[in-house]
Amino acid sequence: MLKIAESSFISSLLQNLDRRQKHRRDVKKHGRLFMENFTESLHCEIRDESASGMKIVIEDDRKLPRSLALVDRKSGKLVDANLAWQQGEIAGLVFTSQATDVRELPGAGLRRLSILATRR
Repeated sequence: MLKIAESSFISSLLQNLDRRQKHRRDVKKHGRLFMENFTESLHCEIRDESASGMKIVIEDDRKLPRSLALVDRKSGKLVDANLAWQQGEIAGLVFTSQATDVRELPGAGLRRLSILATRR
């Protein structure tokens, strides 16, 4: 009887660990974070993503700001996001806007963003 109760408890615990409403998929893509109104940028690696957010890894454990933008360097999509959580170098982001293709940005903004996005 104890094994059945223990198994049920573990199953319930595992279900409660991941309360995300959207399905996430594992990926390994390069991204660029933009902070402080695009005056600072930082390389990141995107580890998983969904329609509502993503998990990223940064190069150090600096504290990320609450509000930031991210460019997925593979797709060229730019999205605004809020920091949902951070544990050292790993952080979770929640999207606050729809992704925009950087090729559709106005000329000056596009040039500046493309220069920042390609710097390492």
